[in-house]
Amino acid sequence: MGTQREADSRSIGSAEHIESSPRTADMIESIPGTHMIEPTGLHHGHNKANPHGTTLIPRPSANPADPLNWSKNRKLIVVLTQGAYVLFNILPILATAPLYPVLTAEWHKGIQTVTIVTGITTATYGTANFIVVPCASIFGRRPTLLVSSVISLASNIWLALSKSYDSFLGARVLAGIGCAANESIMAIVIADVFFLHERGSWMGFYFYCYVGGVLIGPIIAGAFQQHVNWRMFFWFCAIMQGVAMLALFLFAPETRRSGEFLSDAEITTPSTDSEAVDPGFEKGASQQPAAQESMTTADPKFCRGRPNRSQLLPWQKMDRKAVRELWLHLITPFIILFYPITFWATMTANLASNTLLFLIMCQSQALAAPPYLWSAQSVGFSNFSPLIGAVVGLAIGGTLSDWVAMKATVRNKGIREPEMRLPTLLPFLAANVIGMIMIGFGFQYGWRWEAPVIVGYSLVGLSSSVIQTIVITYAVDCYKPISGAIMNLATVLKNMFALGMSYYINNWIISSGYLPPMFMMMGLTVGFGLIGVVVFMKWGKTMRTWTRNSKVHQM
Repeated sequence: MGTQREADSRSIGSAEHIESSPRTADMIESIPGTHMIEPTGLHHGHNKANPHGTTLIPRPSANPADPLNWSKNRKLIVVLTQGAYVLFNILPILATAPLYPVLTAEWHKGIQTVTIVTGITTATYGTANFIVVPCASIFGRRPTLLVSSVISLASNIWLALSKSYDSFLGARVLAGIGCAANESIMAIVIADVFFLHERGSWMGFYFYCYVGGVLIGPIIAGAFQQHVNWRMFFWFCAIMQGVAMLALFLFAPETRRSGEFLSDAEITTPSTDSEAVDPGFEKGASQQPAAQESMTTADPKFCRGRPNRSQLLPWQKMDRKAVRELWLHLITPFIILFYPITFWATMTANLASNTLLFLIMCQSQALAAPPYLWSAQSVGFSNFSPLIGAVVGLAIGGTLSDWVAMKATVRNKGIREPEMRLPTLLPFLAANVIGMIMIGFGFQYGWRWEAPVIVGYSLVGLSSSVIQTIVITYAVDCYKPISGAIMNLATVLKNMFALGMSYYINNWIISSGYLPPMFMMMGLTVGFGLIGVVVFMKWGKTMRTWTRNSKVHQM
């Protein structure tokens, strides 16, 4: 019997083994991230109206208020409202870049000192997620977002009224606390309301809003400084934040899937112990009828449900289980830092994001100086290039990775592996190389602005946004129960790196030119990305099995 178990273990995920063993679905589900997309009758919900369609993972319950059962229009309203919140909330965070010359003159500070107002904000909203993510689990997504909106509104008003560098810096810290929720909660909401095969596209939309806010902010701030003054920009942000907060209150119900919404397959986590993968080893498919019964009870409400009254309240019932596991929520980001997949995904997302931040931090230094001598408005307008690149990239990146993964699933006869989306990274890593070379040599040798700004910025905007989308979606596919912790870890790593960069990057450019820091960022981003594609395409599934007994799968 031991020999039999070893043979079965080696054949998990093998297409040929699917039909020969009735317990294969249970064994596949015991590996984090591996799913059977074809309707096998085990551990899946399937849309009865389309019996040959895509299997629904996770399986929706029979409750029409289950977020997975909400109508497509309701889900669309929720995600658009969340997107507007992310867009307007992140708008002022990196918008100070084209204002650096004005702020240095007004406060009589050096450019490196003024750059810290960006670094301190990114560091604050990174570390604040250690509070925000547990709050979203304990108190709910909706109340956490509403409180964060109030804090962001207050910070924008303070920024508009600040009269000194110290006051402005304090307001930027508060702004970081307020915007922390947009780094994690929308990704959690996407995992709450969308199925596995839909997440890539909607994660792309999330990064669309996030990167859009990051890049539109400097464009608007530069224009305000040119035609009015920089304080009016923060009044504008306060107004837009108020509009986003109202939209959240009216159109964003609670999406947390409590116990009443969990299907039988999700409540009963399959054991991963070799002795318990198939209880009653000789009984074969004895569990199959029960699984089939619970599979069909979810179908009548699929895509026809709507939130109930309690989900529309501004406060939600406290999750006692989440309170008891608070310590686990707090230490989970540190635990998964040592998981190969989550470490690689969050580091790669961190480096791709900070490549774009690096360009924002040095754009005034390059474009407001000879030979360009651009105004604050023109420096801000340079962000149209990475914005357009990000728009194009996010329009195709998430959908393309979903398509590639689905094609690979069909070739694998219905077994879906998260690594199937990783080859999509390769063309975007190449785009990052070309873009950074164009910017580095362009700024170093004073090329015409079209080469670094139009070509270089566009390619970096394209690659940065798509790389983040693909690697984070990959990590969430592998460890869906801890999607919030994954976003938390990615945010902390990204923003600690950004804080450190704000202390040295401008002075490094002054002393060594643009090429060394440009090539450092390019090498780290592309190097991490390529290593991950090679390593995880070959050994990713093995590494996921190392963590299958972890408590994070029960969160």
